[in-house]
Amino acid sequence: MANLIADFEIGIVHPGLSPVLRAGLGGLACSIRAYTRATGQNITEPIIVGPGTIAVESKSIRFFWNGHSPLDTLLKLFHVSFQIDNNGIIDLPGTYNQKPGIEAISTLQDNLRTTFLQHGKSVQPLGARTTHSVEIDDVPFLFDIQKYSAYNHQKAEFIEAIATSIEKQKPVKLPGWANPGAVSKHPAFADTDVSYDAASALCALFAIVGCVSLRSSSKTGIIIAPEPYDLRLFAETRPLLTPTTVKGCFVSGPGDAILSISTAIRLDDISARSGVKNVRAYVLKLLPWVQGGQKTRCAAYTSDKYTAEELDIYDEIARSLPNKPVYNEKEKISYIRTSAFRALVCENLAERRPWYSNFATAKNASGDRFIHRFREKNNLGALYSFEQKGIINMIQHQMTENEKLVVDMIQEAMRHRFAQIFRESKEMHSASGPRLKRERERVTLALSGSRTRSSFMRAVSQLISKAGPNKTLEKGLDRIFPMLSHDWQTVKDLALLAVAGYPRAKNEETEETKEEQAQ
Repeated sequence: MANLIADFEIGIVHPGLSPVLRAGLGGLACSIRAYTRATGQNITEPIIVGPGTIAVESKSIRFFWNGHSPLDTLLKLFHVSFQIDNNGIIDLPGTYNQKPGIEAISTLQDNLRTTFLQHGKSVQPLGARTTHSVEIDDVPFLFDIQKYSAYNHQKAEFIEAIATSIEKQKPVKLPGWANPGAVSKHPAFADTDVSYDAASALCALFAIVGCVSLRSSSKTGIIIAPEPYDLRLFAETRPLLTPTTVKGCFVSGPGDAILSISTAIRLDDISARSGVKNVRAYVLKLLPWVQGGQKTRCAAYTSDKYTAEELDIYDEIARSLPNKPVYNEKEKISYIRTSAFRALVCENLAERRPWYSNFATAKNASGDRFIHRFREKNNLGALYSFEQKGIINMIQHQMTENEKLVVDMIQEAMRHRFAQIFRESKEMHSASGPRLKRERERVTLALSGSRTRSSFMRAVSQLISKAGPNKTLEKGLDRIFPMLSHDWQTVKDLALLAVAGYPRAKNEETEETKEEQAQ
């Protein structure tokens, strides 16, 4: 009978809670806080929800059924937590304090469609998508709004399954959308399917609130799961982590995502009371061996409390290369352009490598362009011209003395070599631009094509011998030579970084550069 049903408690240390489910427990606290704000109650006191009462404590959430069925209280809780607003857009009150503008919440909804609501049957569309326009950074920006009439988290069948599990202590089976990436060990054996107890199932359904869903330029879904250590503090912090602009809804990659959230938590106004233990990021992609055509987890990152120095480096690259709104006049479309170089730097910082690591070999998100080269017609470069500003800033402000020595050596050689080309072109009354472009390309290919220490040293020697005396090399030979001997691949990354960061002359501009500036 209903009056014999025991009270129910979910603790942070409940057995079986993964980081995403623990973030879901925090999301449950956030939704309850949002309900208290709407009803004039206080989260520090027992909260009346339907016929039941809920108490949010620092380490757990307790449910008191007050002689009623758990279903009555859970139906009310889900009704106020998972809504659709007057514009037909999915509304999660626990994720914000003040609702962002319609262009941002529409983008956040699209982000959810790459993570928790990616399956076509997860939502019920209401009519066709409509196009709207705003200005972002003085650029016309078109965005679509898709209205919905319902989504999975509103379905009574899942609420009833959890209520039944609470009453009868039976496991709950939830579809994969509730906990993206959680899969059975073997599809041929039913006993390896993912199942949850009532507490874990409730956390799974509220993970959409506790986690932050972001999107990279490659339309890859990224789930940020902040893990709470204090649920009351977490309920205050989590709404502050929701992006409030369209640009903030996009990241250059998973490293960028986890560092942006970690930086937000470090801000003075929330760092001392964040309630967040650490932050994890999960990448969701389509994988050829996964059945059903749904994105699944293919990579994971954890913050483990980044140092102030690491977050300062991230702040430098984020300010130097912010996400850029682009309007294509010809095709009448808008999109947010992210930086491939920023993605590399953030990936390295997230993995605690030097920020320039693998610059010589790294590719963009789609894996078809090299990050050490600029985009031109019929080449494999990934960098846009605006990214050179970020490279220059990172070289100037975020390098050790020895690293800067290598960069200065290469750039001094390029300066002398380019000066030679200018003089020769002037004497021959010919344009210097094409020759400068070819020389930059030749140096880039010679350095990047080096597969051994000897071939790399040959490429560097040829550059310096053509350029003439190099004062940086003369003064720093005792420090540069040991680096070449013991870690030539790091020197290769630095050398290509020096080439990419060497300012282009105006007459070096390509058609791609001019088109990019026009946009």
